[in-house]
Amino acid sequence: MEAASEKQASDIVMLDVRGLCSFADYFVICSGESDRQIEAIWRGIDEVLRSKG
Repeated sequence: MEAASEKQASDIVMLDVRGLCSFADYFVICSGESDRQIEAIWRGIDEVLRSKG
């Protein structure tokens, strides 16, 4: 969530889906103002997740 917040995402919600879903532990849902901002948000999240393995 911090990675999304750093890219100025709004309406950030993190859903804990452990035990409900076999392919993810959490879903992060957020909003952005433009296509460019949304791309920056997902790239920021992707970068953090890749660095954590």
